[in-house]
Amino acid sequence: QHRQEWIDLVANEIRKELSNNDFKLPDLAERFHMSNSQFARRIKKTTGFTPKQYQREIALKVAKELLESKTYSKVSAIAYSVGINNVGRFSQLNENRYGKRPSTYISK
Repeated sequence: QHRQEWIDLVANEIRKELSNNDFKLPDLAERFHMSNSQFARRIKKTTGFTPKQYQREIALKVAKELLESKTYSKVSAIAYSVGINNVGRFSQLNENRYGKRPSTYISK
Protein backbone atom coordinates (compact mmCIF):
# COMPACT_ATOMS: atom_id res chain seq x y z
CA GLN A 1 0.00 0.00 0.00
CA HIS A 2 2.68 2.49 1.05
CA ARG A 3 4.75 1.65 -2.04
CA GLN A 4 1.77 2.32 -4.34
CA GLU A 5 1.05 5.66 -2.67
CA TRP A 6 4.68 6.69 -3.10
CA ILE A 7 4.82 5.75 -6.78
CA ASP A 8 1.51 7.58 -7.38
CA LEU A 9 3.07 10.72 -5.87
CA VAL A 10 6.11 10.31 -8.11
CA ALA A 11 3.88 9.84 -11.17
CA ASN A 12 1.91 12.98 -10.30
CA GLU A 13 5.12 15.01 -9.96
CA ILE A 14 6.35 13.70 -13.31
CA ARG A 15 3.00 14.55 -14.96
CA LYS A 16 3.16 18.10 -13.61
CA GLU A 17 6.62 18.63 -15.10
CA LEU A 18 6.33 16.82 -18.45
CA SER A 19 6.38 19.95 -20.61
CA ASN A 20 9.05 21.67 -18.48
CA ASN A 21 12.31 21.16 -20.38
CA ASP A 22 14.29 22.52 -17.44
CA PHE A 23 13.03 19.78 -15.13
CA LYS A 24 15.52 16.96 -14.58
CA LEU A 25 15.23 13.69 -12.70
CA PRO A 26 17.66 14.82 -9.97
CA ASP A 27 15.11 17.57 -9.22
CA LEU A 28 12.54 14.84 -8.63
CA ALA A 29 14.83 12.91 -6.29
CA GLU A 30 15.39 16.13 -4.36
CA ARG A 31 11.64 16.71 -4.02
CA PHE A 32 11.40 13.32 -2.32
CA HIS A 33 14.40 14.10 -0.11
CA MET A 34 16.45 11.29 -1.58
CA SER A 35 19.81 11.02 -3.29
CA ASN A 36 19.74 10.20 -7.00
CA SER A 37 20.92 6.66 -6.34
CA GLN A 38 18.38 6.04 -3.54
CA PHE A 39 15.62 7.40 -5.75
CA ALA A 40 16.73 5.29 -8.73
CA ARG A 41 16.82 2.12 -6.62
CA ARG A 42 13.38 2.75 -5.20
CA ILE A 43 11.86 3.51 -8.62
CA LYS A 44 13.47 0.39 -10.09
CA LYS A 45 12.32 -1.79 -7.18
CA THR A 46 8.77 -0.43 -7.33
CA THR A 47 8.21 -0.24 -11.09
CA GLY A 48 10.91 -2.31 -12.76
CA PHE A 49 11.92 0.81 -14.72
CA THR A 50 14.86 3.16 -14.34
CA PRO A 51 13.74 6.72 -13.47
CA LYS A 52 14.23 7.80 -17.11
CA GLN A 53 12.24 4.81 -18.39
CA TYR A 54 9.49 5.51 -15.85
CA GLN A 55 9.38 9.17 -16.87
CA ARG A 56 9.05 8.09 -20.52
CA GLU A 57 6.33 5.59 -19.59
CA ILE A 58 4.34 8.38 -17.89
CA ALA A 59 4.89 10.68 -20.88
CA LEU A 60 3.63 8.03 -23.30
CA LYS A 61 0.62 7.31 -21.10
CA VAL A 62 -0.29 11.01 -20.97
CA ALA A 63 0.26 11.29 -24.74
CA LYS A 64 -2.06 8.33 -25.32
CA GLU A 65 -4.75 10.01 -23.19
CA LEU A 66 -4.32 13.21 -25.24
CA LEU A 67 -4.45 11.29 -28.52
CA GLU A 68 -7.57 9.38 -27.52
CA SER A 69 -9.34 12.50 -26.27
CA LYS A 70 -8.38 14.35 -29.48
CA THR A 71 -7.14 17.25 -27.35
CA TYR A 72 -4.68 18.32 -30.05
CA SER A 73 -4.93 18.12 -33.83
CA LYS A 74 -1.19 17.73 -34.42
CA VAL A 75 1.11 14.95 -33.29
CA SER A 76 3.88 17.50 -32.77
CA ALA A 77 1.76 19.42 -30.25
CA ILE A 78 1.22 16.25 -28.24
CA ALA A 79 4.89 15.31 -28.37
CA TYR A 80 5.95 18.75 -27.15
CA SER A 81 3.29 18.79 -24.43
CA VAL A 82 4.75 15.63 -22.89
CA GLY A 83 8.34 16.83 -23.17
CA ILE A 84 9.46 14.85 -26.22
CA ASN A 85 10.84 17.40 -28.66
CA ASN A 86 11.72 15.00 -31.47
CA VAL A 87 8.43 14.13 -33.17
CA GLY A 88 9.89 11.21 -35.10
CA ARG A 89 11.26 9.75 -31.89
CA PHE A 90 7.91 10.31 -30.19
CA SER A 91 6.11 8.46 -33.00
CA GLN A 92 8.55 5.55 -32.79
CA LEU A 93 8.31 5.32 -28.98
CA ASN A 94 4.52 5.41 -29.18
CA GLU A 95 4.43 2.73 -31.85
CA ASN A 96 6.83 0.53 -29.85
CA ARG A 97 4.73 0.95 -26.69
CA TYR A 98 1.17 0.83 -28.06
CA GLY A 99 1.55 -0.82 -31.46
CA LYS A 100 0.42 2.11 -33.58
CA ARG A 101 1.65 5.46 -34.75
CA PRO A 102 0.19 8.57 -33.07
CA SER A 103 -0.96 9.88 -36.46
CA THR A 104 -3.55 7.08 -36.60
CA TYR A 105 -5.42 8.83 -33.77
CA ILE A 106 -5.53 12.20 -35.50
CA SER A 107 -8.58 12.67 -37.75
CA LYS A 108 -7.75 13.80 -41.21
